[in-house]
Amino acid sequence: MSIKKVWNFILEKKDLTYYILFKVLDMSIAFYLNWIIVKRLSENDYGVYSILITILGFFTTFGFSWTSSSLLYFGTEEKIKYGSLNRTFWARNIILGVSYIFIAFLFLLFYKKLDNYITKPLSLYLFVWMTVKIFTDYLITYFLAIENRKLSVTTSICTKLLAAILITLNIVSLKLVLIYCILSEICALIFVYKINKMDFGKFIFDKKIFKTVLSFGIWQIFGFSGIYFINFGDNLVIKHFLTLEDVGIYNIAYKMFAGMSGFAYLFSSYFAPKVTRAISVNDAWTLKEIFYRDRIYLTILLLIPHMLVFIFAEKIIVLFFGYNYIDATFPLRILILESNLRYFFVFNILIYNCFRKYSIMQSFNILQAILNIVLDILFIPKFGILGAAYGTLLSFIISTGLETIYGEVYLRNFIKSCSKTNI
Repeated sequence: MSIKKVWNFILEKKDLTYYILFKVLDMSIAFYLNWIIVKRLSENDYGVYSILITILGFFTTFGFSWTSSSLLYFGTEEKIKYGSLNRTFWARNIILGVSYIFIAFLFLLFYKKLDNYITKPLSLYLFVWMTVKIFTDYLITYFLAIENRKLSVTTSICTKLLAAILITLNIVSLKLVLIYCILSEICALIFVYKINKMDFGKFIFDKKIFKTVLSFGIWQIFGFSGIYFINFGDNLVIKHFLTLEDVGIYNIAYKMFAGMSGFAYLFSSYFAPKVTRAISVNDAWTLKEIFYRDRIYLTILLLIPHMLVFIFAEKIIVLFFGYNYIDATFPLRILILESNLRYFFVFNILIYNCFRKYSIMQSFNILQAILNIVLDILFIPKFGILGAAYGTLLSFIISTGLETIYGEVYLRNFIKSCSKTNI
């Protein structure tokens, strides 16, 4: 692949380039926010904060995130067909309302036990944070669905920016960190005025779309449970075998990894409407361009920053977090290998979701989660926090390898069928 071809590719994808730049800014603020929290809190309090984030991830995953991408896939289809998103919007609202009531009941029932597990009475702040995140998540996904990507990322940036500023300018406790994070989420809601009311309109209950969104959501629950344990299971196992300080140290490595690898998901969200549209009109050429050209170019381009982080991992850790967290260096290097691989394999999401094969993909996520937890239990007692990184990488390679083989076969068969139809 020549440099000229890469440069032409970058020029051709100006909107993607702008989207990446905005997302880099978003990720940079997220990194800074985590860094300043580490600096402001003691090692023990940062360990508690890491557990809080783990629990928040649990409730947001099972409370509302399992239906969030329905707007991105089925909302796009509906907009092509009807010119609005309101059928998908109201279907999700009904499901979301029921799940929120259930989660609220669980909080009410178990908040004391939750406080005991956290070791501090902070469950109320956690519940409020989760509630506000429902609305900001809705906005971010909606803007993606209508392909207003800059505004989507801007909303995401605002959920972090105010918190970062307030924590930087003030002497803070763990409780104040949570309050500032909640305030930042609330301020992001100013972008409500950018919603096009025509996209939602009056209440319409479409039984077929409701069943589709519900089916998609149920499988997302299974898959998201896997993703949750992939993202946060390491912390839970480390806490069981080691100490809160070890959780905090590993979380430094994982946060940096999550920042870099999470950046990969912008490609799935960016290309989702394009792939959905291409499939609906049997556009084989667009599918070939996205999966057999764009995917490869993007993966190669992003190899460079991953190599730099791998080489300078120790210096980065010490520079930003100090010598107390130097043990995060080797887990970070292991996790960076997975991060780079994700930029290629994240396109699997488009294959499975756009072809409505999400049940199969979520099965692979569950497989990865099970492997991850099992390997953590085997490796962490022997290798410490490095064992968690080994488990995360190995479980990813096994499950994603199988997922890719099946997905590629299905995609190639569809492209062949399109070619025969167009002859």
